[in-house]
Amino acid sequence: VSTQSTGHKIMRQRKMPAVEISDSNQPLSGIDEDEQIDERARQFKPGMTTLVVGLLMGVAFGWALRKGEVYLPRRIVGQFTLTDFTMLKMFLSAATVSCIIHGLISMFAPERFVRARNDNAGDPKPVIQVALGTSLLGAGMTLGNCPGTVLGSMGSGIAPAFATFGGGLVGALVWAIASAMGAENMFGDRPTAVAFADRLLRNRHHSQLQFWHLSFGTAALLSIVVVLIEYLSPYVPQGNQDGDIFSYTSWSPVIAGMIVGAMQLPGLLFVRRSIGSSSGYVTLVAQPFRLFPRVLDKIPALKCKSSGVGAFWQPIYLLGAVGGAALSAYLGGRLEWRDTIGDPLGGLPYGSSFVGGFLIVFGSRMADGCTSGHGISGFTQGSINSVVGTCCMFGVGIATAMILKYSGAYPSYILQ
Repeated sequence: VSTQSTGHKIMRQRKMPAVEISDSNQPLSGIDEDEQIDERARQFKPGMTTLVVGLLMGVAFGWALRKGEVYLPRRIVGQFTLTDFTMLKMFLSAATVSCIIHGLISMFAPERFVRARNDNAGDPKPVIQVALGTSLLGAGMTLGNCPGTVLGSMGSGIAPAFATFGGGLVGALVWAIASAMGAENMFGDRPTAVAFADRLLRNRHHSQLQFWHLSFGTAALLSIVVVLIEYLSPYVPQGNQDGDIFSYTSWSPVIAGMIVGAMQLPGLLFVRRSIGSSSGYVTLVAQPFRLFPRVLDKIPALKCKSSGVGAFWQPIYLLGAVGGAALSAYLGGRLEWRDTIGDPLGGLPYGSSFVGGFLIVFGSRMADGCTSGHGISGFTQGSINSVVGTCCMFGVGIATAMILKYSGAYPSYILQ
C-alpha cells in the first residue's frame, strides 16, 4: 500500500497505544481516527481470494461495457463530440452507485474503505501532474478508447483495439522509464499527503463532517443528472432484443453503469481495492524485465508492479474483462472479427488506434489513474486530485474531439 499521509510517519516514530477500531464515525480516543484506521488497513495481505474475486469483477466489468455499448469507439467519439451521451450515462450511473457503496463501507467497514482509498490514490502527486496526465488521457480517448473500454472492444473482436492495447503497453513502458529518469521532478515538490475533500473540510472547519455525508449527497446530485440526460436523450435499444435479457444485444447504459459501479462492493470487501485498469498494463510490461534484475532495479515504477498477488490482481481483472465482453458479444449475436476499416461497429484505423492507446496509458500512469481509477473510484472517494483530473479528462477530450471533427480528421463512419 502506498504510504502517503503524515499520519503514517507519526505511527513509525512513536509507539501508539492499542485502540479498538470502531465501525462508527465517532473519533477514537487516544489517536486520530484516520491514523488508527490507516494502520489497521496496512495489515491486510492479499491472497488467492484477491485473484479469484478480481477475475469475477473483470468478467462483470467486461460484460457491462459490452452491453452498455461503450466498447464501440464511435460511442466514445460521439460523447466527446456531444452527439451521443451513452458513455456519460454509463459513467455517471457507475459513479452514483460507487458513491453509495463507498459511503456505506466507510460507515460499517472503515479500515477496508481507507485501505482501498489510499491504494487507489497512490503516492501524493502535484495537482499539475495529475491535470497534465488526465489531459493526455482525455486527448487519447478521442481516438476511440480508454484503458478499460479497450478490453470490451478486444473481447468483441474489434481488431484495431489490439493496436490500442499495444500502444498502451508502450505508453506504460515509456512513462516508467521517464519516471526513472526523473520526469516527475519537473512538476515540483510532492505534497506531504493526498488531499481528500472530507478530511480537508473536517480539519479546516473543525466540523463533524464525515465522508458519507459528502458521498450520499454527491450520489443524489449525480442521480438527478442521469435522469435529466436520459429524459433529454432517451436510450434506444440496439440490435437483437428477443429472447431472454442475456441475449439482448444491448442494455440501457444506465443499467450497465450501475453494474460497473457495483463492482466496488466486492473490490472493497474482498480485494480491498477500487476498480481501475491502467496499473495492469504496468504489471504486464514489467514481466520481461524480471529476466534482467539489474535493469528492473533501475526502473522503480516497473519493479513495484512486477510480482506479488497485489500486483497481479489487475492483469487478472483485465483478462476477465476481455472474457466477459466476449461472452456478452457471443450471447448478443455480435461476436465476430471486425478488421475492415469503415465498419461502424469497428474501430478507427490502426495507426490512430495505436497513438490513442499510447496517450491513454502514458497519461494515466503520469496521473496515477485512468478513467475508472480517477473518474469512478477517486472522484467518488473524495480525492481532490481525482476531481481535477476528471474535469481535465473530459474538458480536454471534448476540445480535442471538436478540433478533430471540424478539421475533417475523423472518418465519416465513426461519426454515424
